[in-house]
Amino acid sequence: MTLNQIGRFKVGKKLGAGAQGTVYLCFDTQLQRRVAIKLLDRSVKESAQCGEARAMSRLQHPNIVSIYEAGEQRGLPFMVFEYVEGELLSDQIRSARLELPLALNIFRGILQGMAEAHRAGIVHRDLKPGNIIINPDGVAKIMDFGIARLLSEGRERDRSRIGTPRYLAPEYISRGEVGAPGDVFALGLILDEMLTGMPVFSGSSQQIVLDSILKARVQPPSRFNEAVDERLDRFVLKALEKDPDARYADAGDMLKAFEALKGEPAEEVDGAHGTVEFLLRRMRRKSDFPVLSQSVRRINAMSQVRARMRGRWRA
Repeated sequence: MTLNQIGRFKVGKKLGAGAQGTVYLCFDTQLQRRVAIKLLDRSVKESAQCGEARAMSRLQHPNIVSIYEAGEQRGLPFMVFEYVEGELLSDQIRSARLELPLALNIFRGILQGMAEAHRAGIVHRDLKPGNIIINPDGVAKIMDFGIARLLSEGRERDRSRIGTPRYLAPEYISRGEVGAPGDVFALGLILDEMLTGMPVFSGSSQQIVLDSILKARVQPPSRFNEAVDERLDRFVLKALEKDPDARYADAGDMLKAFEALKGEPAEEVDGAHGTVEFLLRRMRRKSDFPVLSQSVRRINAMSQVRARMRGRWRA
């Protein structure tokens, strides 16, 4: 195999590389469309090589990057994906361009996609802003189910620690427990990061991060973003409970709770407004509430630099 041609696919520029392989922008000469092809490394075990293809083939949803086919050429397996133009969620967070209405709308799409995955018995296991791409229409698409797990029922155990340390669930760190609640924990971390502009857990070493996930108490996002109200705080903190049984059961359960916020009576505002609906309206009325402009977000992020190490959580 050369980098010029993979079967009927003409290979273009390199899009990125991960733990399992390298992704290229390619052109399907038969169907006349652009696709993304992941070339898997020889070092990846055969079972892992097929895992993403098997998992993704069961998922067809507007918020999940589709897999078209999988194959092998000259001993190297490859997978052909839908090509999505857009920007990684991690880049949007880093550039401080996520005002509250946009953050909530994007997160709703992420929840809808993961709810479909969990209904199919699939857990992602590596959810993070870097694995979510936002297309030009503002639609979130979840990608890289490379270490996805098909669960027979309930939760399972995994002896090998895989995934991104900052987004691992406590039960996975301590017991190797894999299940939908682990994805829920990661979803909570993602939403918190979207709301505050910084990760919940950080540290000078991987071990410090893992210890913080296990032991530290998470501060509500409203401490770092005054646009977040108490009910949205509760929603995030429930997803980030240390005990998986205290979280939402899965992404579908979490989605129901998220949508229910729109109808929940408010304690300090008109009862006709729910958290999501109320905040969206409020953000449109500049006289009622300050817009979270890029400048304000950057100032807030700068003022909370120390929080990246200790302020976000308390032991």
